[in-house]
Amino acid sequence: MIWTCLCELKWEVYERRLGVCRAQPATTAWTGLQADVLYRIGTSTPHLERHLQSSRGLEGCSAFCQPGGVKARFQAVLWDFGGVILTSPFEAFARYEAENGLPPNLIRTINATNPDTNAWAKFERSEVDLDGFCALFEAEASDLGYSVDGRAIMALLNGQLRPQMVAALHQLKADGYLLALLTNNVAVGRNRVGTVVEDDSGKQPDDRAEVIAIFDHVIESSVVGYRKPEPKFYSAACEALNVEPHQCVFLDDLGINLKPAAAMGMHTIKVTDPDDALAQLWSALGADS
Repeated sequence: MIWTCLCELKWEVYERRLGVCRAQPATTAWTGLQADVLYRIGTSTPHLERHLQSSRGLEGCSAFCQPGGVKARFQAVLWDFGGVILTSPFEAFARYEAENGLPPNLIRTINATNPDTNAWAKFERSEVDLDGFCALFEAEASDLGYSVDGRAIMALLNGQLRPQMVAALHQLKADGYLLALLTNNVAVGRNRVGTVVEDDSGKQPDDRAEVIAIFDHVIESSVVGYRKPEPKFYSAACEALNVEPHQCVFLDDLGINLKPAAAMGMHTIKVTDPDDALAQLWSALGADS
């Protein structure tokens, strides 16, 4: 398929098939100079665009175009980790509550109370360490009349990778979309727990490390010091990817995290069932599922 690109320069034609991208001046034939912009980059026109701009001093060429010269709406897909790429920790919370005679959704209720200043929020911004979190969280549970072990709650955060989500990441990467991981997580010693999870050696488990490596950028609350749903968290992702909010699709399993993203102009998808969420994603991108 030939993709026509709107640009001020005379580089108009992108052909993207079998991992080959080719840029061709509109009014001249191929020459040795043009031929050396045939790159087997394997993924995307943004990589080609950046290479052309840096190597040739070219500017103004659209990274994503649709047939007929219409610029694609979306250039980036932003992802939550736990509950989206990983199975939801809420399932583990429910098991813990049932096993310990606690009312359903107690842990989520504690987390949703004073959500910007509670123990969980402070831990995700690295304002307290594990001991500080446990003391605060257990006090919050006590205020509601229950005894909950903060360290036991931390152990519930290790979800499993969802294969269909990992496959979607690979497909999006191959199709040329920019990818960012937006994760609220916590630091425990040299480890980061909750979404981007490391083992006791301080290293990522191999399967998680491979998935995380797919992303162009990873924004972690425990590193930057702010978290979803703070608007600057989403702004940081857009700045890292060099895109505007309206050029992004964002997937998260919490409505509270999606609302500010939608207000900024992002297309948001709430993930409850992963297959349904992917169907919505492909529909938004105009792709076949």
